[in-house]
Amino acid sequence: MNTRKINVLIVSMFLLLLFGCKTDNDILLNSIIWENDGNGFIQFKTNDPSYCGYYYHSPQIIDLSSEEIVGKKMSGAIGYGYGVYFKYSDSNNYYRFQIKPIGKYSVSKRVDGTIYSILGSTDSLLINTDYGEENTIKIENIGSDYNIYLNGSFLDHFNDSDHSTGTSNYCISIGIESNEDFPSVPADFRLKKQLF
Repeated sequence: MNTRKINVLIVSMFLLLLFGCKTDNDILLNSIIWENDGNGFIQFKTNDPSYCGYYYHSPQIIDLSSEEIVGKKMSGAIGYGYGVYFKYSDSNNYYRFQIKPIGKYSVSKRVDGTIYSILGSTDSLLINTDYGEENTIKIENIGSDYNIYLNGSFLDHFNDSDHSTGTSNYCISIGIESNEDFPSVPADFRLKKQLF
């Protein structure tokens, strides 16, 4: 493991202890391999601690105007989840919606490398919280208005005009090493898109 990565992980753990949240590291954003799980989902599964403490996205493009996302977490630290990057121009400019199997969701944005919370970590009974339980995410966008639906029901809304173009991709986050139980329990995510 290189020195820069060790330093980033140390800072991530310090900020987690200090603020109760993980940092928004995406240094390894494109470095993971997504595979077909044989059941229509793409899967990322690892018990390698070098992946800990980061957000990742898939290279697969999602058309949010006609497609919704179905995701599930099979194993791994329950406080880290999955969702979607949208209006993604580069690793410094995007929106991100994420749900966690502990029953929380959030929306954040990154503008010129600075991260801002739009909808802070919020509880919702709409989130299916058990491992292996599917959640369906749909995001509607007209201009700067965004409506978020989860499992067929309206979840939340926000208005923001920082990003007007960009792609949409699957998003996952893996816990810091002390929160994961590697190597015995892998972090295992499954995601697919479907027409609505």
